[in-house]
Amino acid sequence: MFKILVYFSGPSGYTNFAALQFLQKILPIEIYAINDQSIQSRKFYEKQKLLKIKKTWFYRDYSKSFHSPDIKFLKRIEEKYQLNLWHIITTDPNFFTINDKSKFTESEIHSLVEDDCKLFKKIIEDVKPDFLILHAGGHKQMNLLREMCRGSGIRILQFALAKFGTRYQISSKHDILDECYKKIDVSVNKKFSDEYIKKIEKKLSLSHFQHENSKSYIKNKILFILGFVQNFFIVKKESESLYSNFKKTSIIKRYFNLLKINLKRIIRKQFLDNNCVKKIPHNEKFVVFPLHLQPEYTTSFLAPFFTDQIVLIENIARSLPINYILYVKEHPAMGAFAYWREIEYYKRILKIPNVKLIHPNIDSTLIFKNSEMIITINGSATFEGLMIKKPILVFGDVAETITEAVTRITELEDLPRTIRNILKVGFKEKGCVRYFEQKMNETIDIVSPEFDQNLRDILYLKHTEISDITEQKMKKLLDKNYETYTIIAKEFKRKILQWSNYKNS
Repeated sequence: MFKILVYFSGPSGYTNFAALQFLQKILPIEIYAINDQSIQSRKFYEKQKLLKIKKTWFYRDYSKSFHSPDIKFLKRIEEKYQLNLWHIITTDPNFFTINDKSKFTESEIHSLVEDDCKLFKKIIEDVKPDFLILHAGGHKQMNLLREMCRGSGIRILQFALAKFGTRYQISSKHDILDECYKKIDVSVNKKFSDEYIKKIEKKLSLSHFQHENSKSYIKNKILFILGFVQNFFIVKKESESLYSNFKKTSIIKRYFNLLKINLKRIIRKQFLDNNCVKKIPHNEKFVVFPLHLQPEYTTSFLAPFFTDQIVLIENIARSLPINYILYVKEHPAMGAFAYWREIEYYKRILKIPNVKLIHPNIDSTLIFKNSEMIITINGSATFEGLMIKKPILVFGDVAETITEAVTRITELEDLPRTIRNILKVGFKEKGCVRYFEQKMNETIDIVSPEFDQNLRDILYLKHTEISDITEQKMKKLLDKNYETYTIIAKEFKRKILQWSNYKNS
């Protein structure tokens, strides 16, 4: 019997609920849950009979108003679980935005984190779970729970979209191959040829997937405001229960600010239209650095010391050979998710002598193909670069570093020498076939947009982030996505047994 602690939060929480409903039929498990879903969904969780849960803690019952924090207690937590609490705190966009502005005081932040630590410490000590199931990303409470469990020796099973086309991966660290994975034999005769790449490319159409998602999200932003108006009192009640709103800012004021920022988004986009390069250069040597979406888990949590992208751009630019230009491309989803960056941010980039901004609508793959090298923190550009045989430099920990085509740098003072070496040697294919074969073996193929849209259509109030779930609706979702949830459940089983065998080996 395996003890499973699961964290239910957002749409991914319902995906994990559905997968566990199938998993309990094929593996002996005992489930404990921390529920951080909407208060609108609480009645469902209290009465549902679909998933056997031994005990549930409703997170918002333990998220209190501000109090005087016990710093000595927080220090003991850091030492006991080998944590860096400020690292976890600064990844929460409710505390620190892209512009590092926070409406919370240091004492208020400490008090909220202290409540989380006390709750999670008690749960970990009482339950003693073998595994923690949750999705990648999330706010401070999810990141805190994950790292407290990791510090307790509990295996982490994160279900998330891999940076590998539209495939998903369950892993201890986002997108990384776990040490327990079974190494597969790769024939020495199998080459990283154009034919091999075409076979992989046929299965994994990453750029199309991102482009479609970005367009639909812009439309959803407009509908979100409509959903707020239609469900005002429900949205107000949900909003007031969130720790991010303990400052008691009026919901009317918050949504007025939302309208203002949407106007700013239009102005910022006009600036990009007027100041970005719109044609792919063919007559100059250049290196490309695609900007990361911010705030985002993959940078703020997984590469916390490289989140200041302007500083990175400045250092890359001053490290290039004299005959090279650095092209910086804005993330196409930045406008949809975060209303673009402030105009001053783009102006700072444009002031750097050997740097040019590429318009976000330009196809990244075409830019990458014409470049001499791709530089990224830890984004999907790493995978895309391998697909077109370009050398890649990364700052974060990525799975692709098992190939010789990807170089990781941790010390900025090594940047000039490393860049010149990569430009001199070019693309090295050693390890690429093994990476693709291994990654294919450690990921699952599910139609992400389809099953995610089904979930939202069935379980959520129209045009809102608030679920309106009943047992009947969940049964409908389970029936409609039966094949998908069965695949996910089988993958959870495989990973649990994989870790169990690794532990006993």
